[in-house]
Amino acid sequence: MYFKILSLLMLGFCSYTDIRYRKIYMKALLLYGGLLLGGRVTDALIYGITNGISDIDKVVQEGFLSALPGCVCLLFSCISKQAFGYGDSFLIIVCGLALGFMTVIQVLLFAFLFSGLSALVLSIVMKKGRKYEMAFVPYLFLGVLLITVGV
Repeated sequence: MYFKILSLLMLGFCSYTDIRYRKIYMKALLLYGGLLLGGRVTDALIYGITNGISDIDKVVQEGFLSALPGCVCLLFSCISKQAFGYGDSFLIIVCGLALGFMTVIQVLLFAFLFSGLSALVLSIVMKKGRKYEMAFVPYLFLGVLLITVGV
């Protein structure tokens, strides 16, 4: 639960900066990542002490796997010349480390679903074109919020 609350706080802050300034602050991401890393190392040590040191490998492998969706997004950011921003991708990597592989996949599904619906409404109702830029982090925040409350 600690990681979900920390993710909600960070995503709330990043949503504000993404909407207001079209920017995700790397210092905030580094702070978030540092807190997560400290929590994950503590979890790994406690898990290793209670279940045996050889099980720490599982924790490390899960960490790498949970960062994979964000790495795919980072690759898409490079290919699309930042149509999907680097900051969004780095934030997804760190959220993956916080929430785990399956949870970050669920969050991304919610985020893409709601951002797609918003883009549809913006294009039909407000006559926005294909080049209109939307902040993506608020949709990540909404995804984590929905997962946290158990929808």
